[in-house]
Amino acid sequence: MFWSSNNLIRIFNVLTFFLLMSIIISRIVLKETQIGSVRKEITMLYIFFFLFYPISPILFFDDSSTDSGAAACQRLWIPLLCSLLFSLGLIWAVRYKINNESHSEKLLEREGRCKAFDEVCRGIEEIGY
Repeated sequence: MFWSSNNLIRIFNVLTFFLLMSIIISRIVLKETQIGSVRKEITMLYIFFFLFYPISPILFFDDSSTDSGAAACQRLWIPLLCSLLFSLGLIWAVRYKINNESHSEKLLEREGRCKAFDEVCRGIEEIGY
């Protein structure tokens, strides 16, 4: 008889397997999406950094070059400080995003090696499906 207790248990185990597979696959897809968005943000930070550096001397030092003498030298620290702070901020942002990326990759690797998923796979193999 098809509706015996052994067959119902097998059907339940197969349904549980597919449910767990869908949950694990959705988690993996979510982590891969997060890693992709972090990589795009890192790329945008690099682009912003390399666009800023050619323009920053023009913006910061153009105004101070119109004056001559001691007044220009006294105001020279302002553009230098702005450039330094901006550079440090970008370096911090890139390091933070790279750390986020590596953490997400570790979580993704852990999801791929999910013990519950392996146990369910072994259980399905033992049943004979």
